[in-house]
Amino acid sequence: MQTNSPLETIKPSELLSNEAASNEAASNAEDSNAEDSNAEDSNAEDSNAEDSNAEDSNAEDSGEEDRQSFSEVLASIRQENIVPFCIKIRERIEPSFGKQFIPSQRLNVTLEPNLFGSYHTLFLIKFQDNVRWILKVPAVGTKEHFNSTSAAALRSEALTMRLIRRSTSIPVPEIFSFNSSLDNDLGVPFILMSFADGASAYEVWFDKSIATNELQARRTQLLEDLAAAMIQLDRFAFKTGGAPVFGEDGDITEIGPMRCTDHQRMLERLDTNDDDETPLYYTAGPFISPRAFYRHAIDREEPPSSPVHQGIRKLLELFIDWIPDLQAETPFVLTHPDFNFQNILVSPQGRLQSLIDWDGVTVVPRSIGNETLPSFLTRDWDPAMYAWNEDMERGIEPTGLWEDSPDTLQRYRRTYQELFKAQSSSTLDTDPSMTKLSLYVQNLVIAAEDIICRYEIVNKFMEEILPLSLSLAKVEEREKLAENFNVFDISSSLVDGTLEERSIDLLRRGFEALLRQA
Repeated sequence: MQTNSPLETIKPSELLSNEAASNEAASNAEDSNAEDSNAEDSNAEDSNAEDSNAEDSNAEDSGEEDRQSFSEVLASIRQENIVPFCIKIRERIEPSFGKQFIPSQRLNVTLEPNLFGSYHTLFLIKFQDNVRWILKVPAVGTKEHFNSTSAAALRSEALTMRLIRRSTSIPVPEIFSFNSSLDNDLGVPFILMSFADGASAYEVWFDKSIATNELQARRTQLLEDLAAAMIQLDRFAFKTGGAPVFGEDGDITEIGPMRCTDHQRMLERLDTNDDDETPLYYTAGPFISPRAFYRHAIDREEPPSSPVHQGIRKLLELFIDWIPDLQAETPFVLTHPDFNFQNILVSPQGRLQSLIDWDGVTVVPRSIGNETLPSFLTRDWDPAMYAWNEDMERGIEPTGLWEDSPDTLQRYRRTYQELFKAQSSSTLDTDPSMTKLSLYVQNLVIAAEDIICRYEIVNKFMEEILPLSLSLAKVEEREKLAENFNVFDISSSLVDGTLEERSIDLLRRGFEALLRQA
């Protein structure tokens, strides 16, 4: 679900004209200071694309596959214009730059081979004085695929990062220029930003070279820094949910429709052996209630043909409808769209260096917003994606990625909840209980949005709920209920309409008891 910015000290009006007036106006990179960057973005989106290129013996094959996937947009980029464009931008935002070197030296700017994320390709630009920038280009940045929805999303990403950088101390890359059209010197939509140093949080979180107590200290430090960063997003709270829309002053003026990844259509495309890997999207919102937000993906999909999947979907709908209403006057908040390892850059000691990749930023319900648990602490509730096994506890190198045990994840969830509560003590609109609730809401929303994960998540909920429901039943009911109180029989009864109201009531009470356990 994934799932969530920088700003600068420039005049917002200049920032906006910067984007609209093509590269030159875009070079309004007004007050941006080179700070962090998204070379990590490659880290963020491609989970260490840069490092894996260096270390993975299959890097060349993998790179070739990525290049083929991005072939259309790569063919559209006027790569010969990238370096001159970056020099022009830097001279405008940093007048002293043009006086530091003679022309031949000033042109000694290198363009590194591009990196690939899930939905973007990135170019690393290195200047003579070791300043580094990142050029980020969306995979859909071609005449055939780039539309008004994608343009709005790119614009929203860039302006959100500027807003956050200007209004908070959250470390994010600095935006120097962006253009949400194909009508510019580079021939593609883009965001030009500073490069952020730091390692992926995954590397520090699973550092096996240090003592356990030191590792725990670094993990706790990271969680504390993340809580301190996320609490600041509380100032961007709204009555409706969707995508932020910006005014001439660079501030959010309204909430509009948001762009969503169309998991169902992308899955259907795989079934037809279609080689096209271009992301598919749809628009939804704005939403006037959190429940409408939770349900929007499931409400638009075609009904499953399989009775089993029909039943699982009905169970999921019940769970979503049972999520407690949010009592805040402004129940929606701006947040990072993918609050996970790959988008968190840290120092070796676990200090937060940058939050990267704000593509798809939206205003969401608080239960999955800035008060939510980081996604890497909730993985055990998404069984289709969770790969932990006992061997990892013994230090045996996995074939894939390291995972924490369920007990370890639960311990760090409590730690983050305590740290967030401490950070939020002076913030009236923040509800510490929302962080605990987010474990469940976050995964229910994943189940609603991603069919691949749905069955396993719903089954996980049922495994936890059914014992609680039975314990709440009358003693004389329990033996009879136990015979058919299982996920298969309950989902089947929901489909054919034979599930008794008493059973539904016990399910609801079990669900409510589960939420209280968080």
